[in-house]
Amino acid sequence: MPALALGGCANLVRENTYGLTPTDAAFVQQTCTQTMGLRKGLGEYDACAQSLSDTVHRRIEEQRLDESHRACERQGYAPGSAQLAQCVVLAEKAEGNAHDAAILSLTSAPTTTRISFFSMDRHVQDQHEKLACAQLGLDPITSDFSDCVIGIKQAIFTAQNPLL
Repeated sequence: MPALALGGCANLVRENTYGLTPTDAAFVQQTCTQTMGLRKGLGEYDACAQSLSDTVHRRIEEQRLDESHRACERQGYAPGSAQLAQCVVLAEKAEGNAHDAAILSLTSAPTTTRISFFSMDRHVQDQHEKLACAQLGLDPITSDFSDCVIGIKQAIFTAQNPLL
């Protein structure tokens, strides 16, 4: 009987999806392993995956708000008006999380590196951090891209220096 109980518990352990669809979570995880050169089980890997998934969540939210904004403008609300802003807030609230997966789908294969992140010199690490953010479809000339790169750097630094 104890063996059955243990077997049942093993099925409860799930891979962390970071609040993403399983497909998008797998993409983020592949980006951390293949593009960044990090191994699962390391704090830096978890920091990378969490940082990239946070960026994906921000992109989903921005796209949802943009969609709601365009829908409210099509209803005739004037740009910059309080009525437009209220419509966007109410439309976004009504939509909730129902269509997150349909808004953003990460499908291209991550860039692959053959060396560990820890074997790279700082310049190469910087390049791979940028590649990881580019992998999410962020344009390097945008502040979202810069925020993503800074987020990865900070997350990895915190994972390496938890007491600071």
